[in-house]
Amino acid sequence: ETRLAAALGRAERAGEGEGELARAKAMLERLVAEAPALAAERGELAAARREVSRQEAALVRDGRSLVGLRREAAAVQKLEDAVLELQAADDVLRRLERQLGNARTIAERKADAEAVARRRLAGAAERLEPLLRAHAAAHAAHGLEAGEECPICHQELPAGFQPPRAPVVRAAQEAHERAEAAARGAGEARAAADATRAHLEQAVAEAARKRTAARRALDRVQRRFGDVDPAARAVADEAETAVHSRRAALGERRAARETAAAKLVERAAALDRDRAGLPRRFRPAASASDDRHAALLTALKERLAEVQRLRREREAARARLAELRADRDELAGRRERELEQPRRRVEKAMLLLRRRIEDAGVELPAGAEDDTAFDEQLARAAELERAADRVARKLAKAAESARARAATAIGVAAAALAEAGAADAEELEELVIEASAKRTRARDEEADARAQVPAARELDRSIRPLRESIEVLEAVASLLTDGRFIGYVVTRRQRALLALASEILGSITGGRYGFAEDFRIVDRVFGQARGSKTLSGGEAFLASLALALGLVELAARGGGRLEALFLDEGFGSLDADALDDALGELERRAQAGRLVAVVSHVRTVAERIEDVLQVTQEPDGTEVTRVSGIEREAFVEEEVEERLLAY
Repeated sequence: ETRLAAALGRAERAGEGEGELARAKAMLERLVAEAPALAAERGELAAARREVSRQEAALVRDGRSLVGLRREAAAVQKLEDAVLELQAADDVLRRLERQLGNARTIAERKADAEAVARRRLAGAAERLEPLLRAHAAAHAAHGLEAGEECPICHQELPAGFQPPRAPVVRAAQEAHERAEAAARGAGEARAAADATRAHLEQAVAEAARKRTAARRALDRVQRRFGDVDPAARAVADEAETAVHSRRAALGERRAARETAAAKLVERAAALDRDRAGLPRRFRPAASASDDRHAALLTALKERLAEVQRLRREREAARARLAELRADRDELAGRRERELEQPRRRVEKAMLLLRRRIEDAGVELPAGAEDDTAFDEQLARAAELERAADRVARKLAKAAESARARAATAIGVAAAALAEAGAADAEELEELVIEASAKRTRARDEEADARAQVPAARELDRSIRPLRESIEVLEAVASLLTDGRFIGYVVTRRQRALLALASEILGSITGGRYGFAEDFRIVDRVFGQARGSKTLSGGEAFLASLALALGLVELAARGGGRLEALFLDEGFGSLDADALDDALGELERRAQAGRLVAVVSHVRTVAERIEDVLQVTQEPDGTEVTRVSGIEREAFVEEEVEERLLAY
């Protein structure tokens, strides 16, 4: 059982537990199933792009063919050229403006992502700094190698030296490095988005200048050739309408293609996330072939089957161990009932028999030792029984003579009992004992009373001067019983609570809010008191949190101790800054030694908490899963991406 438990433990530590492998199997099967469809859609999208390009080229050719319709009238020809040029400039400008709008949206999202990453980096740095100070020795040795000088003892470090690292510091440093890498990547993405936006802004400005020039050229042609042939103009207008319709249809197809491309990118990103969530040994490369996917899926299924087999073997081993322990307990009970208890009864009987024989004045051979074999003890018991029979016969003869003497003594004793008023000797003995006890108690009580006489006299003398103080205390007690003093104490405690809660609320809200004496919220920026009904959901939650933390602090100052604090929901109504401030305040409470438990649907809360339990509602009940570091980061990043896409 120990071997199987160790094997399962190694699998869990390697991220290859039964649950992880089952989820990885589902992910890999989906990846294998969707990869061919994704490749086919990419091919279809490429073919659609080529078709749109071909139609764009045909549209350009058709636009140029309009020039032939203008040959009948040079004025119409020049007018058509100017119109086409203006339309082309309008198309280019609109397309660039759409691209610029998308680029600005992406730049804003990248800036927001960078700000979130910077705040995470700052939070990680704040958590890392006190840990580094608390583990200065491990921090001083960080980065040193064998042969270098120790900065503390100035001795050469031996071969095979590994710098000590506190587990908490290591986890905090890794979290800081991940946050720093994420912030650096977000900054690079933001810079690239800004560069794209700036390039498109220049292109839009250039396209606007070209469109203005085309509009001016068209105006000049229209002023110069205003009286052109109507038939030529009608033919040109009809051709222009056809080209415009085709251009509109082509624009719709281009928009549909861009939408399909965006969905394809999103599906590819989802598959990449699934691929990144797989265990390392079962994670295929982005360019892996179908055969490679199938091989990895087969290996993963084999590993899952192996882990399930180990779990079943461990359960069977535990069941067998329980059966063996039950058999052992049953054997021990049978040994106690069938061997030990009879042996103790025989030993007790032998001891009693020996004492009876010794009381009769008969010498016996030396007894067997305690550790003599049980058969020898039985033989010894038989010998003692025979000796007891001989002694009994002798005692029977002595008892006959003693019985005769006792008959005479009984008559004398009966007369004495009648004189004392007792029915028998035992009752007479009880009467004697009771009388002796009463006499002893009476003497003790008399001695105690005589000893307390001087103290009583001294107490009488001491009480006389205190009667006035007693009257004063009785008056004070009468004043305290009407509830005014209790109300005063309650008011003092309420003010102390509001003072602590106001300080905590100001710390959470950046000094903006506090509490008034009537529990209303004071807006320190505008100097106004607000009722609870005028607060937003986030403000009301922060006020409730401040009151709860103030109550905990007040109880601690009064000598009590609240070991745990549970918070249920409320974080979803907070913005990013308020959420960061609230979690920072809770982290300070946790560092003071209290247990802080948070129940929330906001995934970014999990980023700031070390131990995370994910509760999932299943058809057959509720499943609770401990979320590891990598899963927690992916869990949080999904919410960040969802929020960015929702902007």
